[in-house]
Amino acid sequence: MTIKLHDWVEHTTFGIGQVSGLRGDKLDIAFVDSGDKTLITTAPLQRATSPSAAESAAIGKRRKSQLRAAAKLKAAAGK
Repeated sequence: MTIKLHDWVEHTTFGIGQVSGLRGDKLDIAFVDSGDKTLITTAPLQRATSPSAAESAAIGKRRKSQLRAAAKLKAAAGK
């Protein structure tokens, strides 16, 4: 299976996610429920359909919340 940037894929453990980066034999994938992961290209992935508009909005809110929490942790670690 050829995977391209912005493709939606499904992983048996991490669930559905969108490919956010391609780096040689590695894929950066933003999983809906599992967050960002880097996987090797031989990982067990299947094509998935993109979420509905309502699901996409929920994903966006959840993603922003995750980014804010990560920024707070980084700021607290820097003190």
